[in-house]
Amino acid sequence: MTEHLDNLKKAVLRLLHAHAPQDEQVDPLLVVSLGRVLFNAAKRGEDFRTLATGSQIRHIYDWLKAEVLSGAEWLSVVDEKGRPRKLLKFGSVAQIVKEADKAMEKANQRAGKVSLVEGEEVVIAELEDGYTLVRMLTPAALDRESQVMQHCIGHGSYDANLNNSQLLYLSLRDPFGKPHVTMEISDYGSNMHIYQLNGKQNDIPLGKYLSLLRPWFKANNVSFPGLPPVGVIISDEDEIYHPEELPDGFKTKGDFQTRNLGDGRIPENMVVNGDMYANRNENQYLQTFLPKGLKVRGDLRLSWPWPETISDNTIVAGTLYGSLSMLKEIGENCKIGRNCKLNGTTISKLPEKMMVGGILDIALTDIETIPDGVTFAGLHAEESKLKALPEHIREYNELHIMKTAVSKIPEGLKIGVLVGTALNLTACPESLEVEYQLYILNSNISLINGNWKMPNSTGFEGSTIGEMRGDLVFSGPLYDIVEFTNTKIGKLPDSITCENGGLSFAGSDISTLPKMVNVQGELDLRDTPNLRELPTDCDVRCKTLVLNNNPPMELPENWQVETVTLTDGGEFETQMSADEYRENVRTEIAKLEAALKF
Repeated sequence: MTEHLDNLKKAVLRLLHAHAPQDEQVDPLLVVSLGRVLFNAAKRGEDFRTLATGSQIRHIYDWLKAEVLSGAEWLSVVDEKGRPRKLLKFGSVAQIVKEADKAMEKANQRAGKVSLVEGEEVVIAELEDGYTLVRMLTPAALDRESQVMQHCIGHGSYDANLNNSQLLYLSLRDPFGKPHVTMEISDYGSNMHIYQLNGKQNDIPLGKYLSLLRPWFKANNVSFPGLPPVGVIISDEDEIYHPEELPDGFKTKGDFQTRNLGDGRIPENMVVNGDMYANRNENQYLQTFLPKGLKVRGDLRLSWPWPETISDNTIVAGTLYGSLSMLKEIGENCKIGRNCKLNGTTISKLPEKMMVGGILDIALTDIETIPDGVTFAGLHAEESKLKALPEHIREYNELHIMKTAVSKIPEGLKIGVLVGTALNLTACPESLEVEYQLYILNSNISLINGNWKMPNSTGFEGSTIGEMRGDLVFSGPLYDIVEFTNTKIGKLPDSITCENGGLSFAGSDISTLPKMVNVQGELDLRDTPNLRELPTDCDVRCKTLVLNNNPPMELPENWQVETVTLTDGGEFETQMSADEYRENVRTEIAKLEAALKF
């Protein structure tokens, strides 16, 4: 638990430092206020990363910086740990932002109207429609920008940065000189990085203002060094867009998060050149569906509680992560390149046509049938309402059908891994091929056929098997134990061969053995009360034979066994050669016979 909490604290600090400068005076205040609120949310299991935007984190930092520079009285009113009591009263991000806004308003009122003299600002670019881009050079210029735009670039927070020639504080001005966008940009010669891009009251600038700035951004190689702020979208040509501007067919640069849209729309036929995170912020309104024709070249990750619908013709090159989301419906003709994780969703019906390149995971859903037009490479359906396996799918790399109503395994399937529990398999195939793992546990199985190709990693523990027919062969490159542990078997097969492993009937109800048993490893016959003696009419070969220590059982001479392991049911075991065991049993039997004669 301590390690988990430490990791949460580190994650919160990484988030704060990603959006705010490190300052030895301000850092502790930011941690006590915003960091504390986010950490408490993380402990409650909330996704703290969605509770505060980058702009909000920087706004709170700027407020705290200004308060430190002005020597605010409340900073000296502290608790026993030296923490300002004012910062401890906040219980949400919204409360801290509101306090920062109120402090900024008061600072603007105290400053009064700021007048500038020549040389405090300089025009660095003339844009379309009479707009200009102005560089602010003095604290007074920053204060005036702060007053008009109602944000916190003034009042001392950024004054020291004006001495850094590589930092530019720019303002987009209309033909009347009124500011509409404020920017903090680093200029390294060959390219520029935007660290802050704010409209009035720290909102994202309107789309019309971003349109005016785009040509200048492109001409000067202006870009964001990391993820853009919420409400700013970057195209595949490095152009900056407002969510309301996005045209149909828009192509993103790299990953895309829907929470960056604000209350915007996702355009139809959008192309995401990376991973897409379908998430949203608190109080963010988004359409309940992903639009038609969406193409994601990476993974598509859905986050509770949004969206409800994936529309027709959606293409995801990677994996669709929809587990435990609010997803209710998938449209027609969707294509998922890798895995499609729908487990735990409220989906009750699949589309008539869908392609999944990897695993289709419908575990814990109400899906009962799989339409003929749905294709996939593997199926996870554990604890779903699936009633039958589809007849059109002939090969599975994985098939998980634990605790389902599936009662029939179709004829001639080829499966990499087959896992099932609590099944009632009344219709078993004559032919089945399983390559890597086969585990059907605690189930009713009508038939295990000698035509089945089965691996060494096979288990039927706790199952009731009606009939085992023909010659069963278990093979594969890895050593493993074929488990019939705690089974009930109606009829044994003619023979069992384990080519590279062991065989366990421990705890089963067998009273005899197949006519031939050939095991390369150990043959475990512990706790088989109905097997009162080792049958002499069976040809048995194994490296090690495992038996209960009591009662002693004679080892037939025709059994080819190297060693015998005796167990008392606990941890105590005794191992000896087969000849030594035969001699010991003969001695014990002789003692018993002598005692009976006496």
